[in-house]
Formats: sequence, C-alpha cells, structure tokens
Amino acid sequence: MEEDFIDLPNNEAPKHIKVPREDITPEFISWVRERRAIERKEREQQLKFDPKYDFIKRELLEIPHPSEEALLLNESNSVNVKIMTYNILAQSLIRRELFPGAHDAIRWSNRSRTFLNVFRFYDTDVLCMQEVDIQQWDKFWIPQLHELGYDGKFYRGARTKVHGVAIFWKFDKFECADEVEIDLDDDIDFKQVIEGISTTRTKTRNAALILALKFKNENQTSRKGLLIGTTHLFWHPFGTFERVRQLYLILKNYKEFIIKMNGNLTNSQWLPFLTGDFNSQPSDSPYLTLTTKPLNFTNEQEAVIETSVSYKYSKRRNGTPENESDSDSDREESGEFDMDTNPTDPRPTEFYATEEQQYLVKSLQDLHNSLDLKATSLYSLGYRYVHPANTVFDNMHNGEPEMSQSAVNWTGLLDYIFYLDKWDGSSLNTSEIGLHKFEERHSFRVNALLRMPRKDEMPKHVQPHMSEFPSDHLSMICDLQIKL
Repeated sequence: MEEDFIDLPNNEAPKHIKVPREDITPEFISWVRERRAIERKEREQQLKFDPKYDFIKRELLEIPHPSEEALLLNESNSVNVKIMTYNILAQSLIRRELFPGAHDAIRWSNRSRTFLNVFRFYDTDVLCMQEVDIQQWDKFWIPQLHELGYDGKFYRGARTKVHGVAIFWKFDKFECADEVEIDLDDDIDFKQVIEGISTTRTKTRNAALILALKFKNENQTSRKGLLIGTTHLFWHPFGTFERVRQLYLILKNYKEFIIKMNGNLTNSQWLPFLTGDFNSQPSDSPYLTLTTKPLNFTNEQEAVIETSVSYKYSKRRNGTPENESDSDSDREESGEFDMDTNPTDPRPTEFYATEEQQYLVKSLQDLHNSLDLKATSLYSLGYRYVHPANTVFDNMHNGEPEMSQSAVNWTGLLDYIFYLDKWDGSSLNTSEIGLHKFEERHSFRVNALLRMPRKDEMPKHVQPHMSEFPSDHLSMICDLQIKL
C-alpha cells in the first residue's frame, strides 16, 4: 500500500517525515540531517542570549604595578594567560533537599546553558574544572567547549566515581605536550608500617590531573609553557588526615613532573600551577601543608588531624568495588557516625591521640618536609591590593577572600589557584615576601584577579539560582602576564 507523501515546503525539515520508501535516498537523508542541524544551531543561538541563562557578572580587578615594571613585560616579550578554576557541582550529586528554593536552577538543561555563557563571557585561556560528570563529558563538554575554542582532558581515577576533574585549554594558544594522572587512593610509604594501621583511612575515589601545556607560535623563547594541575580533595568533615595525605601524593608526583619537564626544580621553562577545590580553609592543615615549610602541626591543627586519624569510616564507604554503590556519596553519608566509637567534633581544640595515631601524623608531616616544594596562593598574594574590604587576615586567613562556596549550613573559602616553587629552606611565608618581589623572582606578573563577593553580598537563598550562579561554588580567575 502506498504511503502518504508529505510535501516539504520552504526547505523545512519537520521532526517526523512520511515519504514513500523508494524516495528515502541517501541524498534525502543527508538533506534532512543538514536542515535539522541548521535548525538546532539556530535554537542554540537563541538560547545563548536568553536572559533565563544569564548570571551575576564579576569584574576582573586590575592590580596596580609600577610604570617601570610595565615596560619590562610588554606585549612583544610576554604572553597573557588567564586561568580559571571552578567546581561546577556534579549533576549526579544534586539532591533537591540539599538546595531548597533552587527550583529549576538545579536542572542540567538550565545549568549547562548558563555555564556556557559563563565560559564565553570570561574567555579564559585555561579552564580547570572539578565535579565534571563522566556522563556529560563526551556528549556535552567536549563538543560544546570545542565550539568555544577549547580542547580538554578528563580524569576520574581508577575506581568507579561518576565524576572527576578536567582541564580545558584554548587550542589556538596551547597544545598538550604531556600529562600525569594521579589516583589519590594510592598508598604512600611510611618508614615503618604498624600492623593493623593503614595509611589510607578510607576509599575516597578522588583524583588529580596535571598537564603540560606548550605555547604555540612562541619560538626561540626561554618559556615553553605551563604545567597546570587540578584536583578535588576528599570532602568529609573528619577527612583532614586524608586530605593532607592526598596532597603528599599530588606534590610528590608534581615534583617528579617538574623535574621531567624542566630538568630541575629551579628552571622555569615550564611554570607550575595547582588549582582546585581543596575542601580546606586557610587556617586548616591541608592549606598550611601547601603554603608553610617546614610543616609543623601544633595546637588546634594537631588536634584536628589526630582526631581525623581516629575516625572510622562506614563499611559502605570502604566496601569492595563489587559492592560499592553506583551512586556517589560525596555529599551525603547519613547514618555514617557511630556515636559509641567515633569522635563527634571534627574540630576539637585538644585531642588525646594514641601512639599509633601520633605516629601516622608525625610520619606524614615528615614526608611533606622531605619535599622541597612549596605553594603560594595567588589570591593571598594579590587580592589585598584590589579589594581590601574582602581581604581577611584574622584567624590565619592569610589575606584570602572570605568565600568561594556557599551551602545551606556553611559558607567559606575552599578553592584556590596556587603557584608551586622550590622551597629554599626558609620558614618565611611566601605571601609575606610581597607581590612585586614574588613577580620579579618568577618573571611573571599578576595582572588581575576575579572579584569575589563578601558573604554579606551574596543572595540570602542558596545557589545554584536562576540568573545568579549555576553552582554552589564560585569560579576564580587569575590573569597573568608571563615573560617569554
């Protein structure tokens, strides 16, 4: 029986087309696909300018520099590089009860469009992202960001985590020359292993990724490119020891990568940066582990990290790969706490640790001090010059802004952009040296930092929220001028 034939006027391509079987030729199929691609492109263009997918725009705050310094780093002998770090909040982790009042803002169809507008607006050269869902990597992030001029790499570790970390770079400025993938559940070697005591306290399924991004079209220069790393450390309130342990793995692998690319730790052909969500405030042990040498946990920091060693995690978290849940439990562990055996306060002012617990903490501290690598937060170094009303020095906050993440019951600073440097044996905090001496030493300038809101400037409702922010974290950007 002959099928109905529907005419196709004005080159339109309806979703459902009924034509006689003999008319469905390869040319016809190609034409339909072409028309639908054009229509899809037009719809995407309309979505780009839809105010529904707008967001709160923040200014890049320019850091003042002496006029003679500007002459040393002009366009002819330097390159401008903007680096962003952003925990985008994995869709797989979203539970509506965690984001009251967010309504449609937590839908991926809305958040994804807003993210693209964010990246298009800031137009950074390097994007370091955390909590990137594996499900959206190939079908969304790769094609959408390629359209914006980026190539990218993704890593989620060796286990079954449904999200990971990613680094994108502008392919007209960089090419990826090498990479290091780090599974943060790898064990570390202590001088002596105590029977029954594991150096890995729990299975976190966290990961880190480091790339060597080589400058394109920069011939006959002493600078070859950037080493750029990103990570998302363990989130748990009793996870301080694990975060410090994970940082040792990152720094150990990073040091080996620097030596591989530069020949030694002092050569600066490749400039090393580390970004991410460290789940640590400036007064916490993980931050101090990066920025302070020699490392010496004392007083409250010692009590907190020893308490975290005493904490016993649930069998569900420490299950075998075969019986682990497919869902990710990064932000929910209801029923986890055993009130009879586990501590209940993750931040005590004092704690009476056992000999084994003291040994683990001391051994980890010694391992960090054996690494002659030290980090400097670029926001702690420069933000005081551009936004003193949001530069905090109280309670060991190190001149950082107040916050980068806002949740239902907590708001604070967890995200950073660090520069890594060889530790010269001095106990001086790098941020105490001063911005301009730091820039002179490393032959690059911090041009600008993305403005971070104070806590009292944030909307009272939670994020994400339509036309405000698409994640519960805020992006951070450092604009650099690098001498070639």
